[in-house]
Amino acid sequence: EQYIIYGTFDELCEDMINEKVNLRDKVRAVLLGSDDEKRCSCDPKRDRASVLLIDEIDVFFNEQFYGH
Repeated sequence: EQYIIYGTFDELCEDMINEKVNLRDKVRAVLLGSDDEKRCSCDPKRDRASVLLIDEIDVFFNEQFYGH
């Protein structure tokens, strides 16, 4: 149970984008010149494999997400 996470697609995407660093804060800091470390160390390895299970598939295919 400690590895199971429930959430929306928006939350999932946000978590994946910000997994290593808060991307919005990093970009803001780089653009404003206040970032001491210009590089982001991105390690493609994961400690554990991820699996996406979709409940209520109609939500996935609605117009707001995939339907357009």
